[in-house]
Parts: sequence; structure tokens; C-alpha cells
Amino acid sequence: MTSITPNSAHQKAKALKPASRRPAKELCSECGLCDTYYIHYVKDACAFLNQQIPDLEAQTHGRSRNLDHPDDWYFGVNQGMIAARKQQPIAGAQWTGIVSSIAMRC
Repeated sequence: MTSITPNSAHQKAKALKPASRRPAKELCSECGLCDTYYIHYVKDACAFLNQQIPDLEAQTHGRSRNLDHPDDWYFGVNQGMIAARKQQPIAGAQWTGIVSSIAMRC
């Protein structure tokens, strides 16, 4: 991975405008990368552009999604499903901020 310095090319890049079509088009998961100046890395980082999902799943989870299991089609590799939301959402969060809150505690 390229090291990030104050003069890196990503700091000169401009985020896409909200109404702009995303590079991954209809496959886009709205991860937010294109909404930042880190869009400079989208060609390498976007799993949908590079079709690197099976390799990344195997690297991360030890297996790729099971195409005989409908939940794996949409959600990817999982051990179980739960639904949750913050009772006091973070202002400006994409949903309620629950994933960000969990990540901040790790």
C-alpha cells in the first residue's frame, strides 16, 4: 500500500458531487469512498470495480460466499444475522452510527 503524506495525490483529488454516477455504477454499495478525496484510490480499493470480492472474502473469512445460501448472495459471508440500531443516533450518520460506534470502541 502506498504511504500517505501531506502532499499525496489523494489530497488534490476532488470527491464526486452527490448526484454524480459512481464508478461502480449499479453495483455501488455507497461505502463513501467516492465522497472523499480518497477517491484517488477507488480503482484499487473498490471491490466492485476489480471484482475481487471472492478473494477478499476468502482472505478475511477463510471462505467465499456460498451461492447455495440466499443470505450469502446479498450479505456475503456471515455466521448469523442480527438487526440493531442506536437509540441515540449520531448526527449526520449514514444510518444511526452503530457500526462507527462499535469500531470506535475496538
